[in-house]
Amino acid sequence: MRHVAQHAITALGSVVVAILWLTPFVERVLMSIWPVVAGALALVVLCSSLALCIWLLGLSLRALHPPPPAIEIIQGGGTTYARDITPAPTLDEDERIAHGEQWRVMVTRFCFIGNAVGFSVRKLDPYITRSKRQAYVDLLTAPGVLISDNESTRWAEGWGYGRLAMELKHRRLTLPYPTGDPPPVRWVSAGNAHTAHSAHTPRTPFTGPMIYSSAMGGR
Repeated sequence: MRHVAQHAITALGSVVVAILWLTPFVERVLMSIWPVVAGALALVVLCSSLALCIWLLGLSLRALHPPPPAIEIIQGGGTTYARDITPAPTLDEDERIAHGEQWRVMVTRFCFIGNAVGFSVRKLDPYITRSKRQAYVDLLTAPGVLISDNESTRWAEGWGYGRLAMELKHRRLTLPYPTGDPPPVRWVSAGNAHTAHSAHTPRTPFTGPMIYSSAMGGR
């Protein structure tokens, strides 16, 4: 037991002597590498801060400039159309019904006036601008209600204002309404569209039952 204690004391003494002898050397080494370590640490902190700033700036730019909408290319009748297929935001049941009703009313009004003037861009101009008119034309061309080509925009075979009004009124026609509010279709004067409606012969006569429908989609 005494031999063990002696060996332990000897070993501890050797360690203390080694530490005291190596301390100046260790200090010189630390003093020589400390600027390098400090510079590397500062560089890491700087790069991390810069990366964080770039990430936050990217989030801000994406919020200010949302990505372009998804576009579907539709070809038909020798003409190519582009349609926005961005998924609609999730709506609750009441909002979904109100959104569909707004579009149904405006689609009915657009077709009521368009049927009267032959969907002519020039003749529709008092009621709706060319760019906004195209939103309704695209909406009704995709399911085959209208045909639009370089010659004109017209009812597809078997379609007319009477059938469209009935299909929309009784919810038998489901249209892919875009997000947001429908482009407004104006009335220029009180009996303007009704007078024009009676003065034009529809391009595709409707052979179904006779109905009397207002531009608001009701009887």
